[in-house]
Amino acid sequence: MSSFLKGLFGAKEETGHVPAVETEAVPVDEPTPSFQTLTILDTRGVTPEERDRVAKAQQLLQSLPDTTPAEVKREIVEAALKAFGVSIEDIVSAARHEIDVLSGFIEEGEAAIAQLETQSNQRIADLERQIAFIREDLAKARKTQDDLARQARAVVDEVDPVLRFFIPGGPPGPPPRRAVPREDEEQKSNEVG
Repeated sequence: MSSFLKGLFGAKEETGHVPAVETEAVPVDEPTPSFQTLTILDTRGVTPEERDRVAKAQQLLQSLPDTTPAEVKREIVEAALKAFGVSIEDIVSAARHEIDVLSGFIEEGEAAIAQLETQSNQRIADLERQIAFIREDLAKARKTQDDLARQARAVVDEVDPVLRFFIPGGPPGPPPRRAVPREDEEQKSNEVG
């Protein structure tokens, strides 16, 4: 019996015939779930014992040469597990439990993201509508101001000759055309500066 298998399962051999396992001198990568994955499994009821069973089965499968036919691998693994008193049904049950838990977690996450995306897109659409209304109000206010300023300038232009007639040297000059620069003028001055 391979010392790898003895170390893997940490149990004494049962009596019985176990086919010899020729393992390659290939390092076996131990499955290392992330901390988050372990937390998910723990909080959803996958016990450390279940995870350990699955991890040991993964290690055993990885230790076999890739060239070994699948049916031979199955016989070797089943015989090794039986020799160490490890229930195949327990491994299958634990693997299914892990897969079910993680699949459920993925589905819940996808559903939550889909809901968040829908809400976010709705909020973005609402904000875009508000921005459009604000721009429309600003354009209306600018047009109203331009119309009023044009009317006021027309009156200034009519009154200015009277003032110039009575004040030698003329008045200090007409009021500035635009006290506050428009948004597009501000952008141009920001680009230059």
